[in-house]
Amino acid sequence: MDRFKTDFLSKNEYDNRDYGPYIPPAIGLEASFGADIIVANANMKGGVAVDDNNIIGYVGGASGLGFSGSRMPSISFGLSIYAMDRSGASPNQFNLYQGLLGVNSDIQIGHGLMVGYSQSMIRNPNGSGYLRDPYGYSSYSLGVGKGFSNNISLTKPMLKINRK
Repeated sequence: MDRFKTDFLSKNEYDNRDYGPYIPPAIGLEASFGADIIVANANMKGGVAVDDNNIIGYVGGASGLGFSGSRMPSISFGLSIYAMDRSGASPNQFNLYQGLLGVNSDIQIGHGLMVGYSQSMIRNPNGSGYLRDPYGYSSYSLGVGKGFSNNISLTKPMLKINRK
C-alpha cells in the first residue's frame, strides 16, 4: 500500500503532475441501487473517495432519463471505479470535499462495461435551473451494467478522515 500511495496518490521526485503523465487528484469506488421504468430512472448511491489528504464517504441520489434495455420496470445495481479532477485547476487547488458536495450532471452508457462522465453544476445566474460549471469538478468512471442514462444527481459527504 505504501508503494501505491507514493506512486499514485502523492507528488514525489519521480512524478510531476504538472508536466508528467496524468494522475488524477482523487480516485473513488461507488455502489448504486436504482429502479428503471422504460425511459426514466432513479437511484441511490454511496461511495468512498481518496485523495492525498482525505478519505471521504458519501451518499447521494439521482434521477433522469435513460434506457436499461428492458420494456418492463426493472431494478438495477452498479459498481464503479472513478477518477476525479478539477477543470482548469492545478492539483494544489483540488478540494475533494467540495468536489463531492452538490449537484452534478451524470452521463453513462454501455452494455456489460459502462463508461461514465460527471460534471459539477452551478445555479443559473438567471435563477432558473443549473448550468455546467466550466471550472468545476469532473469524474470519469468505469463500471458494470447495460443501458444509457443522463441524470442530475445530488451528493453529500458524510464521513471525512484526514490521512495526514
